[in-house]
Amino acid sequence: MGVVILAAVTAVLIGLGVQQSRFDPALFTPPEVANERQGAAPPAVASPFQGLAPRGWQEAGPAEFFRPDTLYQKVNGADNLYLSAGFQSLACQRYASMEGARKFQACLYRMGDADGAWSVYSRQRRADAQPLDLGRGANRTSNALFLALGTAYLEVVAPDDAPATASAVEGLARAWVESAGQGPEAAAGPPFPAAGLDAASVHRVRGSPFGFTRLDDVTLADYTLDGAAATAFWSERRSPEEASGLSAAYVEYLLTNGARKSAIDLGVPGAVALDVLGTTEVVVPVGRLLVGVHEADTPAAAVALVRALVSVAPAPVGISP
Repeated sequence: MGVVILAAVTAVLIGLGVQQSRFDPALFTPPEVANERQGAAPPAVASPFQGLAPRGWQEAGPAEFFRPDTLYQKVNGADNLYLSAGFQSLACQRYASMEGARKFQACLYRMGDADGAWSVYSRQRRADAQPLDLGRGANRTSNALFLALGTAYLEVVAPDDAPATASAVEGLARAWVESAGQGPEAAAGPPFPAAGLDAASVHRVRGSPFGFTRLDDVTLADYTLDGAAATAFWSERRSPEEASGLSAAYVEYLLTNGARKSAIDLGVPGAVALDVLGTTEVVVPVGRLLVGVHEADTPAAAVALVRALVSVAPAPVGISP
């Protein structure tokens, strides 16, 4: 009985880890009720939005600046999402229309590298977001705009979706992109197989998405295969030895917490399948990569997805017919 309870708790924790790695609207507070505490501005720091107010709009108060130790004041408990991705600084500027009827807020997060900016952008993507022609990483919803450029991640969010507000939001973002110029590009994402892929679900987690702290810096993508849901994951390690050792350690972690080895035939050398409370988990090292399937609804979906993942890996291994 104790093992069953422990397994149930573990499955819940792992599931929560995946859910918390995605955008949660509850973590965003619209500008009109956002935390008004202002982080101390470092000496001689200029606002990255200076002079970028759209026509018919004006700055509504001074810019706010936040450091790693004050970020929590602005993001309502979501600071770990940014800190784990290499957060360095945040600058926010509120805007109001000249007649004062509309407003929005722009926040620019500076990360340690372009991959960190891309990680945050990918995790904050909303389900209803539509692509925007502002570079590789940009999308918008009816009342907000999100983009990654170089080491920066930009959010521009309004409390309403009026056309005039939406136009101003996009205008501010375009003006900032023009003023920022080109920066370093984030590394290309892994080549997830196209069949069954929810392209909007692809996101990168710098931390540990499944509760196993050694398995970090993971890119995930959701799939639906013959009506069954599954999540593919992909992590590049420093060496084949690290990938192999991490695979074995992750399997041991799952087994210790109630998972059972599965007898399904994956047809992929080195792959291990486990049953975790009725879902199928698969992990396999491929050169310096660690790839796998998380919480597949059916063994068939897990088999199809892991074989597809391995077939597109840069250093594929043999797959049996």
